[in-house]
Amino acid sequence: MGNYILLLVSVILGAGNLAANRLYQKKMGVSLWAGMIYMVFYGIFSSLVFWAVKGFRLQVSAYSLAMAGLMALLSTGYTLIGFLLMKEEKMTLYTLFLMTGGMTVPYLWGLFGLDESFSYARTAGLIMIAAAICLSNSGKGVHKEGRKPTFLCGAVFLLNGLVSVISKEHQISAAAVPSTDFVLLSNLARIVFCLPLLGTAGKKGAGHPALSFRAIWLVLLATLLGSVSYWLQLIGAKSLPATVLYPIVTGGTIVFGALFGQCFFKEKLTRRMRMALLLCCIGTCLFL
Repeated sequence: MGNYILLLVSVILGAGNLAANRLYQKKMGVSLWAGMIYMVFYGIFSSLVFWAVKGFRLQVSAYSLAMAGLMALLSTGYTLIGFLLMKEEKMTLYTLFLMTGGMTVPYLWGLFGLDESFSYARTAGLIMIAAAICLSNSGKGVHKEGRKPTFLCGAVFLLNGLVSVISKEHQISAAAVPSTDFVLLSNLARIVFCLPLLGTAGKKGAGHPALSFRAIWLVLLATLLGSVSYWLQLIGAKSLPATVLYPIVTGGTIVFGALFGQCFFKEKLTRRMRMALLLCCIGTCLFL
């Protein structure tokens, strides 16, 4: 029961992280420069927080360092794509693709890569989630620029799914460092990836909004929410199978993400989006 309570807290914090990200975008825009600033400060703040939690010590292994680097590369990719996607779409749609990818890909990996048990109910859940994605990604007025949003949604779906696979593989490995150290290594790798890109984006762009204290505080808020959320998921990954862990995280974050989108950003859910959310929630329940 304790692990499920931790996951509930995790999904609320994760949805809050997406909302703080959106507030930052409203303040700084969605340019590559703004995205790089966000990622660099996110990595720095998170590293400092977890380094302090570890008593300013860090445990490292070659395996964990490689996995952290790969995960940081993928998560940086989908976060930057998210800046572009949320410029054209709503927060709810981004959350839907982000979280369903984080569930579906590791579920399939659990079946075929980790030999976890097959379930007809969970397979039906996958089909319902796929239907929800198709429904939310169709209809008049959904896309403003042709196929570009479709491609971005697919990229977010796949990249976050691979991040979940890497997290699970790391946590069940005997060569893995503790969860807190792995989060710290991942954020240090994110800083390494983003700093060169930040310089390039700053040279190419013009008329960037000034970096204010409010923007920095929003990144700090997103850091605390996102880092603690992911840390709680890592704790759950040690004892819960992938076919249970990620559906719970997915369904909860989609629901709370939609709620935050309506409460904080006055987003109106279309009939298609409501149907998609309903299908996704039902599909998620079939995993449990």
